[in-house]
Amino acid sequence: MYSGDAVQEIDFDWVGALSVMEESQCGTHHKFEGWVIECDEEIRPVLSSQGKATPQKRALKEGDSEGGQTLGALDCLLADKQGPVIGCFWDDEAKELLRIMATMRGMG
Repeated sequence: MYSGDAVQEIDFDWVGALSVMEESQCGTHHKFEGWVIECDEEIRPVLSSQGKATPQKRALKEGDSEGGQTLGALDCLLADKQGPVIGCFWDDEAKELLRIMATMRGMG
């Protein structure tokens, strides 16, 4: 679940929670069909190191630059019929998810 200008367009594989848990590899990118159980309320800035496909998971501190690109990250708890999985949405997809979640909250 990664987006942004920092990586090339890639064909992602569809995965379920069970295969994500069995593989347990950090920095992988997948398509996941399921439910958003919980997610952060706002996007946090993180620093993408040049030459790496996945940004660092640490929050960006004031004054950090290290020559990388600043990206937005949104951590989420997702689930399907196989179980829960934690994922991260990046940049435009993170903004879109927050927009959808706000719309859904307003419907209740």
